Amino acid sequence: MTRPHAFARLAGRVGAVVAGAWLTASAIAPAKAQAPAADPFATLPRQLAAATTLATLPAGTFLENMLVQRDGSVLITSYLAREVLRWRPDTGLSVVARLPGHPVSLAPDVDGSVYVVVHGRSFREGAAMPESQQLWRLPPQGEPVQVAAVPEARFLNGIAWIGAGRFLVADSLAGRIWVIDARTGAARTWLAHPDLESALPQRMVPGANGLHVVGQEVWISNSSRRLLLSVPCTSRVSPGCSAARRCRFDQTVQQVSISAAASSQDRPVGTGRHCAWGTATNSA
Repeated sequence: MTRPHAFARLAGRVGAVVAGAWLTASAIAPAKAQAPAADPFATLPRQLAAATTLATLPAGTFLENMLVQRDGSVLITSYLAREVLRWRPDTGLSVVARLPGHPVSLAPDVDGSVYVVVHGRSFREGAAMPESQQLWRLPPQGEPVQVAAVPEARFLNGIAWIGAGRFLVADSLAGRIWVIDARTGAARTWLAHPDLESALPQRMVPGANGLHVVGQEVWISNSSRRLLLSVPCTSRVSPGCSAARRCRFDQTVQQVSISAAASSQDRPVGTGRHCAWGTATNSA
């Protein structure tokens, strides 16, 4: 079933009704009547943390993603080399798997397996790449195996675990998030919205990119639009999106209070930073 959901867009000054939402009286009062908004980033530490080199690889190596495991080791995807590497404190780097395609992102499952988003063709090949989107399984023992092909996808990228054998996967060119069931190979759209799209698709610059489940929210980064979105869900295992907000990293953050004329299926976000409202399509 497809239904609309409230999306929150971060904007600077909002003085009118926007996509079914209105500002409270305090939010639309004349600027001279409001105290200057505090900068939430002003108190953040500016000093860089000390860095330690764990491994060195040849110049031009494209390390795309990493996954820190419970034993302290780190799995790393080497995109152009078509390898998944493992770094251990005692032994350094080693090759865990060699794949016929280009590994992108990693997510663990409850049985000890690790799932890998793979491009059958490199993004360097342009138009040939979008038709080669795959999901592979790296079992605790044994050889890698392909578990899903998603020809409808355009540019699979970040992945997040939501239940045994089930994952959310960002599509950086299609402007959507997929649900992929590794047990059946089935894939379907979970969330689609223009805010997930790339601002520069002709240059293959990623839109929706990284995914991370935090409690009952899914956090999504859009690299080309410099956005961070959060999507509250009704359930981690069977997620249903209800609302979202986003932050632009090229604007000064201000606080704006918002109320929403939401249907029974939607929940207002409330107070946010540069917030406004739009509509998202979600099939849960």
